[in-house]
Amino acid sequence: MSTKYAQGFGSKVSYATDTGGTPGTYNPIGQTKDIKGPDSSVGVIKLTNNDSPNNCREKAPGIMEPGTIGWDLVYSDTVYATLFGILGDGNIYFWKETFTDGSTIVAPGFLSKAPIVTKTEDESNMVTCEVELTGKPVFTAGS
Repeated sequence: MSTKYAQGFGSKVSYATDTGGTPGTYNPIGQTKDIKGPDSSVGVIKLTNNDSPNNCREKAPGIMEPGTIGWDLVYSDTVYATLFGILGDGNIYFWKETFTDGSTIVAPGFLSKAPIVTKTEDESNMVTCEVELTGKPVFTAGS
């Protein structure tokens, strides 16, 4: 096969305490599903004026909105107790998404949502987690 790809199954999420701007030891979060990488965006500074060349709008990059990351996980009381303890504790953590090709995305942020979602029939309880990022995500390519 000539197309390079990385399978989603086997990807991981972990977190670490912020030790003065660098992550401490990462702790894995078990039973995650459907990991969503950062939805970062850059604002647009509008510069258009009466002297703008060629009657074109002038723009420049503005402030970055780091965005959010998220994932679902199969409910477990021990994992949920850990996450619920982090939720609203006032601390920034480092969050790492590790993909099956060894690539990672690391960013600081805080857990902003972790509701338990239950279904009536034939499904496990799920937790939908979201982290509000407070700094630019860093992507490191794997192998």
